[in-house]
Amino acid sequence: MKKILLLIMVFIFSLFSLFAIQEYSAIPISFAVNMDVFAGFSSQHISSSARPTSDITELGFHFSSASNQLESDTFYVYCISFLTKAVDVYVSTTGPLKSNDSSITSTIPWTSTDTNLSSSMSGEYKLLSDMRTSFSKPEILQRQIALFVKLDDLPDTGDNFTTTITMEVRSR
Repeated sequence: MKKILLLIMVFIFSLFSLFAIQEYSAIPISFAVNMDVFAGFSSQHISSSARPTSDITELGFHFSSASNQLESDTFYVYCISFLTKAVDVYVSTTGPLKSNDSSITSTIPWTSTDTNLSSSMSGEYKLLSDMRTSFSKPEILQRQIALFVKLDDLPDTGDNFTTTITMEVRSR
């Protein structure tokens, strides 16, 4: 009788395990093949080694009543390095904002949250430096920046003004 009772209990516990809830969770996995670096300008903070989907190619300005000047949205200069050696990120600019209309000769100076990056800089500036000592995983280098234009520096003529900020990644 005890054997039958034991057999029935094992059978009942077996049924319970059939109806047990199983939890599944997923994790995102990304990887790069034959890539050296991902680099660019992003509207968002970079937190993984996947290529960002928030890259930007243009930056506009808006008036800030708090600072009484024109400000850009903040953006990130980033470099995700898969290299097995350290890298440095250099930036340069074409200078002040210039009109697309060749008859307008006035230019507009600009500054940024990084005091070394402005329209008056000459040459290039090392913005980011890879400080890794181990190269077993990718390194994410980034800096958040915003640009500023003083209202007093705006010309009386209305037109579109542009400049270019270029970045270069160099291995050491």
